[in-house]
Amino acid sequence: MTRVKLKDFAPIILVMLLLFVSIACANMLIPSYSAVKEEFDVPESLLAVPDAFFVLISAFFSLLWGYYTDRIDRTKVIMAGAFSWTFGMLLTAFSFNYLMLINSRMLSGAGLGCVLPVGYSIISDAIPPDERSGWFGTLAILSSISNGIGQALSSFIGPILGWRFPFLLLSGISIFIVFLLFFIKIPQRGASEDELMDLAQMNLEYSYKIAKKDLSKIVKKKTNKYLIAQNFFSIIPGTIIIYFLTSMLNLHYLYEIPSAIRLQTATILAGILGIGYIVGNLTLSKLGDVLFRKNKKNRTRLATICLILSVPFFIITLLMIKPVEVSILEITYPDPIQTTEITTYMVATLVEIFSKYPNYIFYFIFGLLGTILSAGPVANRNAVMIDINLPEHRGTSVSFLNLSEQVGKGLTLLISYFLISLFGGIYNMMFVSAAFWIPAIILWLFANRTVGKDLITKSMILSERKQVGLIDYIFELEIQMDRGIQKIQDSKYYLYSDPAKFDKLLGEAIKIFNRIERAGESRSITNIIIKAKELNV
Repeated sequence: MTRVKLKDFAPIILVMLLLFVSIACANMLIPSYSAVKEEFDVPESLLAVPDAFFVLISAFFSLLWGYYTDRIDRTKVIMAGAFSWTFGMLLTAFSFNYLMLINSRMLSGAGLGCVLPVGYSIISDAIPPDERSGWFGTLAILSSISNGIGQALSSFIGPILGWRFPFLLLSGISIFIVFLLFFIKIPQRGASEDELMDLAQMNLEYSYKIAKKDLSKIVKKKTNKYLIAQNFFSIIPGTIIIYFLTSMLNLHYLYEIPSAIRLQTATILAGILGIGYIVGNLTLSKLGDVLFRKNKKNRTRLATICLILSVPFFIITLLMIKPVEVSILEITYPDPIQTTEITTYMVATLVEIFSKYPNYIFYFIFGLLGTILSAGPVANRNAVMIDINLPEHRGTSVSFLNLSEQVGKGLTLLISYFLISLFGGIYNMMFVSAAFWIPAIILWLFANRTVGKDLITKSMILSERKQVGLIDYIFELEIQMDRGIQKIQDSKYYLYSDPAKFDKLLGEAIKIFNRIERAGESRSITNIIIKAKELNV
């Protein structure tokens, strides 16, 4: 049963809304490449440039947002980021040339960079350590769904209302979220840490913030290095699949299907693999929490095993893709297909494909198993990053993780058409991309060897800081007590000579004692003393 406090659900829901809109915005232009090409007369080799800059700018600003997330009020950071991507989406919707489209996507990317570091920092402070994989798995599911909805808006509504309309719709939702930010209270840093639970219960603040010198400590931490590096390699094949599977099916395997339903059919064939990703995040993230309670290194072990097993399933899935011939499908398509008949013919086409081409059944089965396993590293890697880093380092460490992922994704998109030419097609490029999982697996194996030490180090630091927090609080009360006593001592000299000053000093002393009494009651000073004795302070 979850131990997340009721008051913490509001910021969690807010983070989910932010992720939903930002991920949908990130991938929404992909299905509209053909419309953008036609409207702006752009060569096919340059179609991915706006998204490439979107990703790279997002990666750079993620590091900047992450650092200030760990230094200042997180609400201000997230509001600034939300405003940036909302304005960027509005500009995208009103772009009148290709250059403006690129600039608007860059502005959206700058704002989007704040979501992961701020969101994960908030989530880590609202959720207990042994439930983090499950919640991060839920966020990954939400990201997958929002990615699908973003592409669906572009694929299904875009051809009817124009490719700009989905951006207008999401910008309106973003404005609503920005409004909600004014009413949401963000949890304190470190509030969910077991080592700091006593401070949180006594309403004592964890006041540590990141400094510039801490950046090198974050990067030099071995498990951080391994996870950041593996993220770069593992995102390359994932990016190629997400960005090019739909286009590959549309252009090279479903080209005989009428254009009115071809893109929608390709989108569904590619999107059904996302079911496995959702199932995997739902199950393997929960499994990560269960295993974590037995051994804190088990999240890393589970992620490694899942990544190793997912590679052969991915290769088999690619082998099952074959061109579809309309002559084999028992469907007579009208020319043109009316808008009201698009859904009917699209469903009929999918049924016929699975009926006449059994290899697509295996495509679905092996793809489903592969995507289930691929979800294992995703939810658990974020939980591991949170587990091994101090509360004031989490926004920055997540931004480093996001930086490596976005740089890998952005570079892949920038050179994608060169790779297609080099390997002779999208299909061959996908096959070769699987090789990048090999260094990712090796780095996960290294992380298995270092995560235990990093967990112990973090726990020791937080325990020491808890002791310091208790000592400082007791000293603070003692100092205030001494001030009150001193005022009483001073007041006796004015008992006969200046009764008004005597009353004033005595009144001030009483106010000090009342404040001490209220603080002792609200923060349970008795429990603080007990804890201090247990810690020999």
